[in-house]
Amino acid sequence: MPIEVILSGRMETCRPEDALAEVAERMSEHAVARLQVIADDGGVISTITDLDIAIAASVEGKKLIDLTVREAMSRGVRRNQGEKLEAD
Repeated sequence: MPIEVILSGRMETCRPEDALAEVAERMSEHAVARLQVIADDGGVISTITDLDIAIAASVEGKKLIDLTVREAMSRGVRRNQGEKLEAD
């Protein structure tokens, strides 16, 4: 992810019910390989990557429009609360 995006606070996200076709298009438009999956309260519940999408399409044998983020997103994502990123 470009440092400008990180520093600006802008980050592309998606929701578990979003279609994988829409998410893949959003990734392509923003030249990213990963999106944060957010809950209704705005908290991050998972991530989804372009590889997750490719695997889901291959394993499920369905069109991306018929698959949701929930079916392909990473499981067991943990938040490190209070962790600060420091620049060199």
